[in-house]
Amino acid sequence: MADRIEKEREGRRHEAEGRRKQAEGRTREAVGKVTDDKSEELKGKAKKIAGKAQEKAGKARRPSK
Repeated sequence: MADRIEKEREGRRHEAEGRRKQAEGRTREAVGKVTDDKSEELKGKAKKIAGKAQEKAGKARRPSK
């Protein structure tokens, strides 16, 4: 039971971190567009994609109900 709770907690932690990275990526992407900085825009897109992947990995780590 404790192991299941720990896996749930770990999965949720990864999901939250993934959502945070997505938000950071959206912000960097927007800043890149406003400042016409393609490098910053691409870094934002990459961060957003990495965040989505981490969020999905967190969902996959959680035990099924």
